[in-house]
Amino acid sequence: MGGAASSPANFEPVFRDKDDGKRTTEVHQFRAHGDTWIQAVYTNEMSTVESILDMYLEWLKDERYRFVGLDLEYDFQQKKLRCQDNIYALRQFLKNKDVTFVGVDIRTDHRLLYKQWLYIPPGKHLDLQDMLKIPGYGNRAGMATMASDLIHPKYAGMKEKFVTDYDKFVGHNYWEWKPLSDMNLEYASIDGYVAYELARIASIVNQGLHPLLGKGL
Repeated sequence: MGGAASSPANFEPVFRDKDDGKRTTEVHQFRAHGDTWIQAVYTNEMSTVESILDMYLEWLKDERYRFVGLDLEYDFQQKKLRCQDNIYALRQFLKNKDVTFVGVDIRTDHRLLYKQWLYIPPGKHLDLQDMLKIPGYGNRAGMATMASDLIHPKYAGMKEKFVTDYDKFVGHNYWEWKPLSDMNLEYASIDGYVAYELARIASIVNQGLHPLLGKGL
């Protein structure tokens, strides 16, 4: 069953529940580029969140650069986060001073996190637009531009391919819906991976180690 999309800004489908009300933990695999794959865990179960965050912290102990790609998606009006009350583990993870969170154009993300009482310590939420300068773009290059120049040409059109489809319940207008579509999950997963990889590259370049890029740093 579909719906007209003549006025997308004011259109919110009502013929499917926004939330199926189920406890959900799913593991998905997405190809980032070439032979690089991402494993994504989609969950609203706090026990799973806690175990995944504990696993991240163990991994980060062995990381030279303790970066975590952080990308927020907003509700239908793009004004607020949809956030559960019982998120103690996430709050503690975001407050961890041993972790540095990275994203692109983080101004809105930072403001919305603060409104949900989700705090990241000063200096631990970095904007990739401040870390990487792409010739011809100044300090406002988007994620797709940075990723296509520095990681893989595939990412050049990563944003244009992600469009809202009201018949399929996918795209930017459906971040507050559950279950999320595979398209939304793939988009979010790749955003997180790309943010991490760009931060890693930025650190290598800034330390003068750029000849070693691609050799496992």
